[in-house]
This record gives sequence, C-alpha cells and structure tokens, in this order.
Amino acid sequence: MMNKRTLYTVMGVALSFAIAVGGWSLTESLIKRKSNALLSATGVTQIYLPPEEVPAALPVLSEPEIASILRNWESPGSVITHEPVEGQISMEQAITEARAGLALLAGQGLQIGVLLDYSARVAAYLGHNILEGQTGQPIDPAYSYWLVTFANEELRAALVINAVTGQVWNMLVASPSLKVELDVVAVDQILSAYLSYLELAGDEKQGLGFDRNTLKGYVSVGGGSLYAFFESVGRATQDKLIDVAEFTIGISYAMPFESGEVISPQTVEELTT
Repeated sequence: MMNKRTLYTVMGVALSFAIAVGGWSLTESLIKRKSNALLSATGVTQIYLPPEEVPAALPVLSEPEIASILRNWESPGSVITHEPVEGQISMEQAITEARAGLALLAGQGLQIGVLLDYSARVAAYLGHNILEGQTGQPIDPAYSYWLVTFANEELRAALVINAVTGQVWNMLVASPSLKVELDVVAVDQILSAYLSYLELAGDEKQGLGFDRNTLKGYVSVGGGSLYAFFESVGRATQDKLIDVAEFTIGISYAMPFESGEVISPQTVEELTT
C-alpha cells in the first residue's frame, strides 16, 4: 500500500537491495530507520550499462501537473512494474538522467562523485502507482517513475525520476563515511541549484534550521503548490552539521517537515547575521 512516506519507503528499500548486492552494510541506525519499508523487488534488474545520450528536448510539466503526480505517488494504491510506454524515457535514459542528478549535487560539494564511476553497480525499474478503484485503466505516462540505484564500496544512492520529464524528483544518498560538513548557507545553495535544475522558481517563503542531528531546509514554489526540500543526517555542532551520513533532496506537494522542525519563514541572511 502506498502512503504519505511512499517515496522514502521505496528509496529505502532500493538502498537495502543495493546493499545486499554489494555486500556493504550501513550503520545500525540507518538500517533501523529504513528496514520498516516493504516493497516487492519484482522487476528490479541488475544492469551494467554506460550512459547513453538523452534526447535534447524532454517534456516540461506545469506546477499543478507535478503536484498532481506527486499526490498520486503518495496516495493509497499498489505499485506495479511495467515496460516503458510511448512518451516515457528508456532505462538507459533514466540512468543517464540519474547520473546528471548525482553530478548536480557533486557540484555542490557533497562529495558523491565516486557514484558517477561506471564501475558502480546500477539497478533500475519502472513503477506506477495504481490507485484504489483504478485497476485496469490505461497508464498515464507522466505518472510513472524510474527508480534507479547506484552502489559501490563507499556510497549508496536511490533516485526517483519522472518517466516523462527525466527529472530527479527525489534522491537519497547514504554512507557512514561521507565526511561532509553542511551549514544553512550550503543548504540554501543546494536548494537553489536544485530548483534551477527543475526549472522552477522558488518563493520567498523558506525554512532552514537544525532539528537534533539533522539539518533541514525547504523553499516553497508557486505559493505553496510545491516544496523543494533537503534533509541531512549527521552530527550537529553549534552552527553546522558534520560527519553527514545521509541526505535526501526532492520535491513534495505538501509541506515536507512538521511544524517546529525548521524555522519558517526564514531567510539565510537572518540566520547568519
């Protein structure tokens, strides 16, 4: 069954699958937080493919369309796997787009370039959430997603990619040895780069701040019709997060964090003066 945390569940299970294949284990706390996820591995294919050139012009969806698709992905239903239909990108294209998403964050100092090495193990499948009462209806191409995972001895990543636009709408990266340090300025820059990649304009409303050993941030889009968010887990100091072991970035149709988890609304200037 799909629920509010579906994307994180799917990504967590995908990471667990990658870890099993690679013979590499996360720290106990990461495993515990991801082990409750339940999703059939049917349709997951282990592949070793170099990236292929992606067509220059992929469709662009409006903010309401993106919100509708995200709402579908997080609604009660059953995930099925299927072959690409007309209008959807291929597995090879999905892997290429996933690498582009990783490169985006690597360019923001998150030290995940090692996942771009072609020796990394790659797995991918194409999924679609069939809502309750919609069994047997034709698949809307834009409502499917590619789930692509990368794995090597140091890092694991799971990326959810819209099957029509090729955009990374959610990404989870985990490693006990990332050795990354983040502060609110870095998170603000990461979110700005991500919004630019999505070709979305952020509003002035944003939230940035620490919640125990996590550093979180969000920016609203379209007056709150969408939210870009970033969340990292590590060890908090007075003004930064060190020894980051995991981070998630993505978009949501609803406020991604509970009240009190971030300072909202807030600006980077106010937090750093």
